[in-house]
Amino acid sequence: MTENDPIAMEADGNPEENRNETRTPRGIRFSDSEWERVKLAAAKQDVPAAEFVRNAALGLAEGKTDGDSVSLTPGHVALIERTYRCAYTLSTLKRDEMIREGRGREMDDIVKSARETQATLLQPE
Repeated sequence: MTENDPIAMEADGNPEENRNETRTPRGIRFSDSEWERVKLAAAKQDVPAAEFVRNAALGLAEGKTDGDSVSLTPGHVALIERTYRCAYTLSTLKRDEMIREGRGREMDDIVKSARETQATLLQPE
């Protein structure tokens, strides 16, 4: 993303920050009954089992969960990422259209307002 992107996010909150990084398969051993439980839990979240395991492991590694309670399920994370990608694509298309039409100043005002709103919403409580 560039400085001109209408919905720029900081690197630590960007769902696309590791998109270009190659993922390497890793071996993790599960019993058949454990893997079935993982697959069922992943299916409830509408995500592949591997994504479910990856999101759970990364959540624990980053201290975002204590292992007993999860504030966002892997399904929620995947939905947020998909929604972000769609909103980013649509806003980029609209930005380009407005710039072609000579409405750059209007676009700047929209971006400024969005960033102000984002800063207000992301303030610690």
